[in-house]
Amino acid sequence: MYKTTAELPFGTKSGTKMASRNGSAGGRAEAAGGGYETLAAAWYCVRILLGRLAHPLFDLPANTRLLTLRSQSGEDVDDVNSRTSDDGVVLVQVKRTVGLTTGETSPLAKALDQFVRQQKAASEHLSDAVLRRSLDPVRDRLVLATRSTAPAKIKGALTRLLRGLRDQPDKALLSDIALNEEEREVAGVVETHIRRSWLAAYGSTPTSPAIGVLLRLIHLQFIDVEPGERDRLSAMDDLRSQILMDPDQADAAFSHLVAHCARLRSDQSGADASTLLSTLAQAGVSLQAAPDYRADIAALRAWTARRLATAARFTCLIEGNPASVIERAAWSSTVEASRGGSVLLVGEPGAGKTGVAYRLAESEMAAGRDVIFIPVDMMTVDGLAALRAELGISHDFGEVLANWPGAQHGLLIVDALDAARGTETQTVLRVTIEDVLRQAGGGWSVVASVRSYDLRQGAEWARLFRGRPPAPDHADPGFPNVRHILVARLTEPELAQITAFSPPLKGLYDVASAPLRGLLRNIFNLRLLAELVEDGIVTSELADITTQAELLDTYWTHRIRRSDGNHDRRELAVRTVVDQMLASKSLQAIRVDVLAQADPAAIVDLEQLDILRAEDEHGQNEDTLLFSHHILFDYAVARLVFRRGRDPANLVDRLVQEPALALMLRPSLSLAFSEAWSEGQSGRPRF
Repeated sequence: MYKTTAELPFGTKSGTKMASRNGSAGGRAEAAGGGYETLAAAWYCVRILLGRLAHPLFDLPANTRLLTLRSQSGEDVDDVNSRTSDDGVVLVQVKRTVGLTTGETSPLAKALDQFVRQQKAASEHLSDAVLRRSLDPVRDRLVLATRSTAPAKIKGALTRLLRGLRDQPDKALLSDIALNEEEREVAGVVETHIRRSWLAAYGSTPTSPAIGVLLRLIHLQFIDVEPGERDRLSAMDDLRSQILMDPDQADAAFSHLVAHCARLRSDQSGADASTLLSTLAQAGVSLQAAPDYRADIAALRAWTARRLATAARFTCLIEGNPASVIERAAWSSTVEASRGGSVLLVGEPGAGKTGVAYRLAESEMAAGRDVIFIPVDMMTVDGLAALRAELGISHDFGEVLANWPGAQHGLLIVDALDAARGTETQTVLRVTIEDVLRQAGGGWSVVASVRSYDLRQGAEWARLFRGRPPAPDHADPGFPNVRHILVARLTEPELAQITAFSPPLKGLYDVASAPLRGLLRNIFNLRLLAELVEDGIVTSELADITTQAELLDTYWTHRIRRSDGNHDRRELAVRTVVDQMLASKSLQAIRVDVLAQADPAAIVDLEQLDILRAEDEHGQNEDTLLFSHHILFDYAVARLVFRRGRDPANLVDRLVQEPALALMLRPSLSLAFSEAWSEGQSGRPRF
């Protein structure tokens, strides 16, 4: 999938009309608009698609790539205008026949006149192609393209003279370096044409150095692109080997490019690699990844595969029991919404948004859709360069997606936007998602999950996902202008599914008090209770729980403070992890830094108890420590740092010293205040 609109050369829009889906139709389209100029433009399109694999043209600096193309741009030289990766331009005037003639209306005279006027427009900042600067002989080129059947005085003598002048900086004119009568004749005709055009354009006679500056910009190209000719066959060979999945489609692919270039000329519009690939894909041409983006696409696929390797942790209520998946009422609406555009998954903390996001990634990949999955709790990035390094890509993220192969829409899933507790990471994510939506156009949908509170406070997310809720039955009435799916609390039919995989848990739910039943409609709370039930803890103590703070305290007691003589080591280890996260303002801690201060056995114990999980960017579970759920981090901070609200002076002092923590620790503050409020119901002495 590729973008269908783009920020293209010289402020134009992409030509996006759909090409024909078969080779014969492509041939008919080519026949309708396949003049020599259009055929040459199609040849340049192949160079754009090849990217770095195409050797730089016209002695441009090494590694220079053609990025964009426009035809009939309104410039003085306008048959083919291409912007390069060095922020230069290649401006091509195409003439099917050129001879050494003295007439003012000859093809040679017209081309040289256009070069004079183009240089003048650039120097006076009147050119849209060359913004606010003069033409630069290092990165810019004026090209006269014609067939290889051009006369020897053009193909031989003029080519030698132009190259010789570029190689001799102390000379100004072609006539200064002409060595024989033929070369002197060629130099005289060319310089006469330039002087005449210069006088008409500037109103004055040019100096020899001024003519030399222009001549050093001019290159000749001899290109044969009609059916069966050399350069067309070479371009089709490049398409076969580097661009197409099916080599037999090379002829049809080139014909579709010709037809597309005819539309660009008619519309005075432009294209880049992404829009050219989109044209071919829409025409039914099977494509490889663009050469410049193959490594990045492979890196993103590998990243996603590593992240989804742990999907069962989030999609199953009971880890290790693949049958313990609760079919959410909003599931079918979520799938449908993701196929119809970008959408947010919203809900309270612990509602199950992450489980839906992981399941969506797996199911859409299984259906053959391209999916990139980014769990935000694995990201600590302070800029776009850091994001590229984290993902292992060399191009900007949105640019890679814009050049991803395939005809159907891809799916970018960003889980837990609220897990970006640092403002730098939040900014990077917002800019990246906005860039994907802009660059990839209709080629990619973005599904992102976020807590309802954070959406309510973050106007930017509401702006990026503006629209009507796609499923009114699964919408939060507080977000009428945000395209979202509400992952709500569990319903009784959803809870009834527990019977199939955990009768003891369902039995406990059935006899629970109304407050506990309300708690267990939050799938995170239900999972905590399920883990305690799996541990064999089914007592009246569980039935007496009425608040989330009590549930978390019970979970903490049985998992961390259990009576084995090591509870203090485990709590100290958790405190070390929390302190590392607070210091880095992220939900990650570097394992080696934690082990320098905490008991290694306690860390391993916490991993086995599913309090912590270890991951790294290579999927080898070594480098990074995370809490198994963000709410456990929030509770650990509330309990160990804020001391469950029992030491308000310490809490206030910490926030005064580090006010930036207030945003990161808002959920922890809520838990601490809630517990303090609950404990002080009679009189509430701490409030």
